[in-house]
This record gives sequence, structure tokens and C-alpha cells, in this order.
Amino acid sequence: SNLAWMYFTQGLFEKAEPLYRRALDVFARALGPDHPDLAITLNNLGALYYKQGRYAAALPVFRRSLEIKERALPVDHPDLAPALNNLAMLYRAQGRHAEAGPLLEQALRIREKSLGPAHPELARSLFNLGRLYREEGRAKEARPLLERALAMLEQGATASPVLLADVRREIATLAPDSGRKKVKSE
Repeated sequence: SNLAWMYFTQGLFEKAEPLYRRALDVFARALGPDHPDLAITLNNLGALYYKQGRYAAALPVFRRSLEIKERALPVDHPDLAPALNNLAMLYRAQGRHAEAGPLLEQALRIREKSLGPAHPELARSLFNLGRLYREEGRAKEARPLLERALAMLEQGATASPVLLADVRREIATLAPDSGRKKVKSE
């Protein structure tokens, strides 16, 4: 599975996929079909399919990963958040915003509770939900999430420059007055 991840991060998907499939087979036989380690590899395989634009292949893999984690972990466990997020991002890519929203909201609640107010993964959850809201025309709900993510990323030494640029771009696409308090002029 580690070699598959290395190939995946290098964009060598054709080498990564068979290794992920082999790892799934080995884990399922050795650990059982519902072991949390299997969920991690399923999630990675789903991410590979997602990156390739193979959404129909990614969907059952992401769902299975989430099902295993939901059975094995408490409802607010931080390891649930990536599985929720990845399935939600797949739904978003498919235009299924009504299904993506609740998953992103749940991932955000989990990360807020378990990771604290300044963790980089919390900024990612804020960004993902803010972007979804913006795409749905809910700019007033998107802006505070995106601005909170931006503040966190600008203050954090471990901030991803790519995520920081993405957050800034999303904020720039919002109407100038969306979500801001109106000041009464006299």
C-alpha cells in the first residue's frame, strides 16, 4: 500500500491501481472484510479513481470505506472526517450538492471538535464547505467559512500554499457585500 501511495503521488496511476487492489485482497484475507486498515486502502483507491475522473468507480469504493469506518469508530472520531470529505467531494464533482453538503458539514463538526481551532485540516473543511455553498449561490453562508479558513492559513506556518491560493480565489469570486454586515450611513 505504501508503494501504491508513492506511485499515486507521482501521478503513476497505472502502477498504483494494481498495488492498491492487491493490498485490498491481502488486508481482507488477513484482517477481515471490515477492518479499519482496509478502509484506508479503499479510501486511497477511491482517491486514485477520483483523480482520474473515474467517478463511477470511485463511488462504491468511497462508500465502502466510509461504511467500514462508521462501524468501527465513534461518530465523532477524527478518522471519519477524511472519508466523509472524500465522498462529499466526489458528490460535488458530480453536481450532487444536496448529498455533498451534509457530509461536508459533518466532517467540519468532527474536525472542529477533535482537531482544535487552528489545525490545517480544519481550514480544508472550511474551504470545501464554503466553496460548495458559493457554488449553490449561498454566498452569505460561504463568506464567513472562507474568511475563517483564510485567517487560519495566513497565521499557520504549515499552511498549504495551494490551499491558501484556492481560498483567496474563492473569496474573490464572492460578491463584495455578500455576508458582510451593512453599515448604516447617515
